[in-house]
Amino acid sequence: MPVLELYPTLEHCIETTARQQFNTLSAYCLNKGGLDPVSEIILEMLRRFLETADFRALREESVFYLIVGEKVKFTLTDNRENLSCRMEVVQEPRFE
Repeated sequence: MPVLELYPTLEHCIETTARQQFNTLSAYCLNKGGLDPVSEIILEMLRRFLETADFRALREESVFYLIVGEKVKFTLTDNRENLSCRMEVVQEPRFE
């Protein structure tokens, strides 16, 4: 089952982050003349995510954590029938 992780910031919401990944991978595909099977699956996941996600709800879910300086990760998983998205706050290791 393919998995893709996206890390939005205060400057780039989850929609912008996904769109940038999609555009980068699309440009890579055009320059290379094609995609390997894994990149093709990821590109399709991003396309479906951009077409179907409720980005307003996803932004509302993550904005508080981003404002207080936390790192947020959205994990997309695809089992070919269902594309799911899960948000989690990433705990960064602290070195003292």
